Amino acid sequence: TREYADTLLETLLKDLYPKMYQHSILLLFFPMELDCYNLVFNLASKYDYRIEKLPLIWYKALETTHNTNPRLQPSVVYEPIYMLVKKNINYQIFI
Repeated sequence: TREYADTLLETLLKDLYPKMYQHSILLLFFPMELDCYNLVFNLASKYDYRIEKLPLIWYKALETTHNTNPRLQPSVVYEPIYMLVKKNINYQIFI
């Protein structure tokens, strides 16, 4: 269920942070639902991860996507990814 997934995500983010090495990152793929953006961002901030509000976008080649009904819905050729970083380090994604 959605409630179980939200609880699991919160538990994972809370438990992983102290185990991460300095300079390590966590790439978190998540569904494209709008409320997932806010959930992931808020939980990551709550547990002291450094995170940007705008996610990374992984573009997939059209040949690798699967669509069972292309006449009624477009193929999804990208996935949003949040990059979570231990907060005690400085980093820049783009220079």
